[in-house]
Amino acid sequence: MNALTNPPSIQLTTFEHGIIHRKVDILVGRAGFTDADRRSLQQDLTIRLIQSLRRFDPKKANRKSFSTTVVERSVAKILRFQRAEKRDCRHVQSLNAPIPSRDGIVELGETIGTDEYDARRGCATSCPVRQADLKHDLAAVIARLPPELRELAELLKTKSVRQAAQEMNVSRQYLATLVDELREAFEENNFQFYL
Repeated sequence: MNALTNPPSIQLTTFEHGIIHRKVDILVGRAGFTDADRRSLQQDLTIRLIQSLRRFDPKKANRKSFSTTVVERSVAKILRFQRAEKRDCRHVQSLNAPIPSRDGIVELGETIGTDEYDARRGCATSCPVRQADLKHDLAAVIARLPPELRELAELLKTKSVRQAAQEMNVSRQYLATLVDELREAFEENNFQFYL
């Protein structure tokens, strides 16, 4: 065995073991970590430190400073991963969870309003007055359309293009032409944002 196939083993110092233990003590009881996670956290930090020490250059830094930085950054990565929004154990709750309400016990999912639902989907709902105005203006534009385009517009409110073509008994190619005409009609009435 030569030095190229077997890199020298890296031994952690008492200082490095100590900083790992202190950081694990701080982590346990926070961010969802328990005593059961203690050995796993120690092992994870130890492995990360040993892997980093392979690249350590004593000409560029002090080993204690280097090790402290590696351990602190590793803890930050572990916390970032643990607290990632979809894994954050502090805020996760089933929508089927029973909760008390005026009407008795209901599921949490039944209490979520449109604003919360839209916020979770990343879209914003305009105010009710603006929505009513938009609905009114849209109905006026649709009412002025030729009968075939009006029928298509009404169908596309709830159906896909394929379903609309089937219901109107036309080919999808012809329907694509009608959709283009419908787009032009909406654009002429400044409804580009609705398309």
